[in-house]
Amino acid sequence: MLRLFLLAAVLIGLIAAYVVLAPLPKVPSGEGAKIIDVNGELITILSKENRMIVKLEEIPLHLRQAFIAVEDSRFYTHHGLDLRGIARAALVNLQAGRVYQGGSTITQQLAKNLFLSSERTFTRKFKEMIYTFQLEYHFTKDEILETYLNQIYFGHGAYGVEAASHLYFGKSVKDLSLEEAAMLAGIPKGPSLFSPYLNYEAAKERQAVVLDAMAEEGYITLLEAEQAKQAPIKLAGLKHTSRVGSYFIQQLVKELAPILPGGEETIYNGGLTIRTTLDLKMQKIAEELMKTGLPQGEKDQKGVTQPQGALVAIDPNNGEIRALVGGRDFKETEYNRAVQAKRQPGSAFKPFLYAAALSTSYTLADQIECKPQNYTLAGGQQYSPRDHNGYHNRPLTLREAIKESCNVAAVELNNRLGPELTVSMAKKMGITSPITPTLSLALGTAEVSPMEMAAGFVPLANGGYRIKPRFYLEVKNKEGKTILDRSQQLKRERVLDERVAYLLTDALKEPLRPGGTAAAAGNILTRPAAGKTGTTQEGKDSWFVGYTPDLVAVVYAGYDHQEKGLPGGGSLAAPLWARFINQALADKPARDFSQPSGIVRVKLCRESLKAAGAFCPNTYEELFIEGTAPYSKCNLHGLGSWWEEFFKFREQTGDKKWWELPFNLDR
Repeated sequence: MLRLFLLAAVLIGLIAAYVVLAPLPKVPSGEGAKIIDVNGELITILSKENRMIVKLEEIPLHLRQAFIAVEDSRFYTHHGLDLRGIARAALVNLQAGRVYQGGSTITQQLAKNLFLSSERTFTRKFKEMIYTFQLEYHFTKDEILETYLNQIYFGHGAYGVEAASHLYFGKSVKDLSLEEAAMLAGIPKGPSLFSPYLNYEAAKERQAVVLDAMAEEGYITLLEAEQAKQAPIKLAGLKHTSRVGSYFIQQLVKELAPILPGGEETIYNGGLTIRTTLDLKMQKIAEELMKTGLPQGEKDQKGVTQPQGALVAIDPNNGEIRALVGGRDFKETEYNRAVQAKRQPGSAFKPFLYAAALSTSYTLADQIECKPQNYTLAGGQQYSPRDHNGYHNRPLTLREAIKESCNVAAVELNNRLGPELTVSMAKKMGITSPITPTLSLALGTAEVSPMEMAAGFVPLANGGYRIKPRFYLEVKNKEGKTILDRSQQLKRERVLDERVAYLLTDALKEPLRPGGTAAAAGNILTRPAAGKTGTTQEGKDSWFVGYTPDLVAVVYAGYDHQEKGLPGGGSLAAPLWARFINQALADKPARDFSQPSGIVRVKLCRESLKAAGAFCPNTYEELFIEGTAPYSKCNLHGLGSWWEEFFKFREQTGDKKWWELPFNLDR
């Protein structure tokens, strides 16, 4: 007997020494990153589990009392084990011949949740006991309760009282009423049994059990318990939709993982707070347009609805991405077309060509003949570009060529400049994909992503500065310390003369005006804007890249495998873009692009393309960089020419009074 006593004493001593000296297993915080938008709005909790950590003082007293009453009424008086509960459970288990019921305290439940599996074995229960004693030794009761309330599972992927409160009631845990707190405290006993979304009546019955336990423990009165049982419960509604900004968040993780210690594990379990550049309102508008604005479509062999689309919106003043959608539905397809899909942009690429031209000796008034052209390429191959409506068979000014998206004029201009210059300009402005310097490059034959196109148009919208697109501004660790700060690190590189950017922007307003290739979109717009359509052969891809002083946006639509043309062809993207701009900027006042110094407006004669004289019959105004305008006067419509017309008219009409003559001072 003495030996047994000594053996027991040694065993207890060893256990006590282990409890005191051995460290607890390391446990990740389990708290996902809080992803917030540029305005401080919570977008989502990025975690393998839906969990939001809150301090004990943020959890209302009646919720804490509800858990203690129903789960472990002697929580604050025992030392980890409730001997009465253990005795009761042991009797049941002996009668059943197996571990059938537990007498687990809150501390025991926490030990199991943190360190062990859910298997019902005596070995696991012994380990649970050791970890329970360690928790009680190393932490206060309030610390144990706080951790427990942040760890426990509530069903539907929600861990912890804060996530559960948002899931079931659409509010923070600190705002829960007594009746809501009692229902929440009843769920962990069996989330699949007591979830009000799955079985509301069972949830109400379990709520009554909790309220009765609270009354029995003296936390509330019997009257308060009855009133809470009768109080109506308003559920938030179980949503099965993809979380907002899924494609953006996917790319955000790719941006952050290589530069954060611990990579993705830190993002998903480190309790970070990540302030992004996303605007939640704009993102929701973009996602809704992708769902409702594309043709109804049909499933392909992989079960993905076709056609698909993408939208990218960037603030041109700082490069911050305000919205990003990579497809119709992230749940259906995680392929992010906004950054991964490389497609020919068609005529949407032409602004890079015209930026190169205006950066040399060309003006918007210079003309290029739109007529049949034949080019001999390397290897002797012949190339003859055509427009979708044939040839204009007349000279077009650069402004006209932009408005009507003339392919023939664009190829000829590219030929005169040299394709290498066009490639250089595209690269400087933001295109990062490989580009081959060919004549057809002017028609957008290089494959690029929507993100690249958005970045490439940023210098046109902000006066000539290239800015790398930004996904985040600041990252804080779980203690609130800033570990990454990009909010003040704005790197702007001038790649375009601000006067060139303004001239090209003014010309790119033309496609949105009557007679332009995006006139239908222009009719929708409620503010000044510029942009360019893009369509590939047989209407398989539709693009519109456009901008205002406040936002650059790209809309792309097409079949993933380019198996056929789009319903409506190339006209699909521009109206979607216009609708997005109207809604996204609805709260911002409409404003036009600021004209820089060094721009002059000159009246020209359409026939001579020289400065118009008093007698020129057909004039228009054009913008020029100071020093490049044709200041020589028109020599086709001088005073002598007017007198010739006057006498010719007299011969044809006979004797007329002077006031009947076609005297026009404007001429």
